[in-house]
Amino acid sequence: MRPEELPALARETFAGLEVPSREDLEVLSRQIARPPAGWVFIARRCPQGLPAVILTVPTGPSDGPFPPLLWLSCPHVAREAGRLESEGLARYFERMLESDDLARGTFMEEEAEFARLAGQVMRNAWGQELAGKVGERGVAGGARGAVKCLHAHLAFKLASGRGQVGWWCLDALEKGKGTWCEKKPAACLD
Repeated sequence: MRPEELPALARETFAGLEVPSREDLEVLSRQIARPPAGWVFIARRCPQGLPAVILTVPTGPSDGPFPPLLWLSCPHVAREAGRLESEGLARYFERMLESDDLARGTFMEEEAEFARLAGQVMRNAWGQELAGKVGERGVAGGARGAVKCLHAHLAFKLASGRGQVGWWCLDALEKGKGTWCEKKPAACLD
């Protein structure tokens, strides 16, 4: 599958999609500790030019759990997103959404758009059966409105430039250790 075969909404939302090179696939395999599954596109690169966020489309129906559309592959950013989660920021962001009607409205619009986008990608690739599995999910892969996975929200923000919770994650990272690594992690080296 090539980026131009994805639905228009996916190409618009993730304007920089690239088909990974052989070298990119080798880096991705090290980053995520296994070969990437399905059709894989690079949705965002880090400042060092390496894959940071990937968009994956399953190559067929599965009886197991449905994989997320976006993966945060950069080991540094993934580790930092995990740190934010362990510090309780997912719950903190949920409380922020509960107390800010404007942020909540923006967040819910993004969740609906992401569900529509994921449904279109699956319908385009595999028909209505897979589209139905993802069409009601939000960015974090669960019910719309869930803030359960900061990795997913951060991946969405990095890949699309949108995402209320992802924006808050980026802000927290910038105030801490920064978003990107200063030197390539071992998983990203040749």
